[in-house]
Amino acid sequence: MRFQRAYTRALRLMPTYVWWRPLLALVLAVVFHLVFQALAVILPFLYFLAVQRAGVPDVLGTEEAYLAFRDRGAQYPLIIENPTSIYLFTGPIIFMLPSVLLALRVMKLGGLGTLSSVDRRLRWERLGTYLAPAFGLVFAIGFLFPCVQTMVAGSFQDLPGVRVLPASLVAILILIPLQCIAEEYAFRGFVMQVFGSWAPSAWTPILIQTLLFTIGHSHNARGMLIIVCMGLVTGILTARLGGLEAAIALHVANNLLSFLSRSLFVDNAIFTSSGVVTLLLALALDPLYALIALRIAKKRGWLAADPPDLDERLAIASGRQPRQVADSSSTPPDSGEGLSERGGAKVGWDVSQLPRSSGMAPQSLTTPPDPLGREDPGNVLDSSAITQDPTPGQSWDDL
Repeated sequence: MRFQRAYTRALRLMPTYVWWRPLLALVLAVVFHLVFQALAVILPFLYFLAVQRAGVPDVLGTEEAYLAFRDRGAQYPLIIENPTSIYLFTGPIIFMLPSVLLALRVMKLGGLGTLSSVDRRLRWERLGTYLAPAFGLVFAIGFLFPCVQTMVAGSFQDLPGVRVLPASLVAILILIPLQCIAEEYAFRGFVMQVFGSWAPSAWTPILIQTLLFTIGHSHNARGMLIIVCMGLVTGILTARLGGLEAAIALHVANNLLSFLSRSLFVDNAIFTSSGVVTLLLALALDPLYALIALRIAKKRGWLAADPPDLDERLAIASGRQPRQVADSSSTPPDSGEGLSERGGAKVGWDVSQLPRSSGMAPQSLTTPPDPLGREDPGNVLDSSAITQDPTPGQSWDDL
């Protein structure tokens, strides 16, 4: 598979690149995230204190969420009916985005544009295009299939009842997309480009970010298999398409519909079945989406190759001067012909670039200047002007 190394090696192409800058940026990003993570937890607590002092109702359920958080700590359970609980579940992840941005800025390695795509921006048209197949596949495999399977089995009583939780619904629609975007920029963007700056092969950063992405989640064995599959597929898509758009679309569709199923239905047990068929379908979802995304990209001309001078630019960034090979068809130095081009590098000779004496105009190569200062309009010496040879004691200048 042909990856766009211009994306995975984007940090190495930065004018300020030195091998240790990405490493230090990675360390700073972790430090900044720890600070932002603490801030993310403190903010709702400050809101709760303000609500208590003002004597107004706690409509966001902050007290309930904090009691659960205090009792369970790292094993904090998601209370889908509680907006604050949803925030505590997603907020620390969302703050990965400013952590990564700040680390890049401090180390002068670009910004979010560098992580977004090879075009140094998020390509919104592509993102919108990929969202349709992403939501379609996740809805079909994650929702329609379990419902149809339940109805075919005749277990209509197992179909979940519908409920409306306005506050939770608003929190999900705002926070879940931000959480997914932050994870994509952190893992498929930042982590892949940091390790890609040192590794010539795109497979190295793809596999490393998949490992770190998996470690960052805590699920049962079934859930971890799905996480590994998503991390690997989204990493491959990002490197192949030269941007985060396809990965963001899949991640947002998967997480958003998953959270909505918990919020809109009284019991979502049929959507979390541990059956073999359900597991195989869940594992097939990501590769199937990848095939559709690549098909769309090929049809629309989005499968761009690396620029032809990428290796030369990487060599320059590494401090190695690219080797120039002279064109065998170039003319010798005294031919007076101009430069010939080969592969974008100019070789050969250009007589117009030879140094000239200051204050002297270029002379004609056909006629030497007249020693008597006489002008010869035709630039050809008139032999009739010389009528006799010089006598003894005379020179040609005396004639």
